[in-house]
Amino acid sequence: MAPLGIGLFLLLLSLLLTFIAASSMFIFQKRLTNIAESAALFLAENDSSIETYLEQMDISGFDSLKLRSNVLSDKKTVHVKACGVWASPSIGVSNLSKKEICSHASARAGQ
Repeated sequence: MAPLGIGLFLLLLSLLLTFIAASSMFIFQKRLTNIAESAALFLAENDSSIETYLEQMDISGFDSLKLRSNVLSDKKTVHVKACGVWASPSIGVSNLSKKEICSHASARAGQ
C-alpha cells in the first residue's frame, strides 16, 4: 500500500509543478502581449521611437526585455514584437527552466 501512495503523491506533485509552470508561462506571455499592444498604440498615435515609449513607461519584472518596432509600407501601421526570458517558478534541471517568449501586436494610426 505504501508504494502506491508514494507513487500517487509523486504523480500529483509532478502534475502540480507542471500546472504552475504552464500558468506562469501563460501569464508571462499575456504580459508581453499587453506591452506589445500598448507600445504599438503609442507609436501609432505619436510619431516617436520605441525608446521614448520605454522612457515614459515603467516596465519592470522582465529579464532581458526586447522591443522591436517597424512601420509597414502604408506608413500608418506599426508592428511591435516584444520578447523576454521566462524563468520557470519551479526547480528545473533542463533547458525548459528558461525560455524566450515573444508576442506581436499591430496598430494603425487614425486619419
